[in-house]
Amino acid sequence: MYRTLLIVIYLLGRGEMEARSICKNRGFVFASMDNVALKYAQAEDVETLKLYSILRALWELGIQSKDEVRDIIKKLEVHDKTRIKDVDLIFE
Repeated sequence: MYRTLLIVIYLLGRGEMEARSICKNRGFVFASMDNVALKYAQAEDVETLKLYSILRALWELGIQSKDEVRDIIKKLEVHDKTRIKDVDLIFE
């Protein structure tokens, strides 16, 4: 158990660990695009949702246009210094 926790802490960022903890304690849904973080949250009995699902729902439900969702994706990539893979899957 302790060894597993050390591995998870090494793989997850401090922000993800904190967000998972908050979600668990407050009964919130944990959303992420990191599969390791999602699996860890699920193992801790935290309800999870992939970020892709949220982004897709934004335009499917008419909350945001596709262009607005693309802008959100660009901002996430810049802020998190990452690249969101398979962006086209969000807009299929």
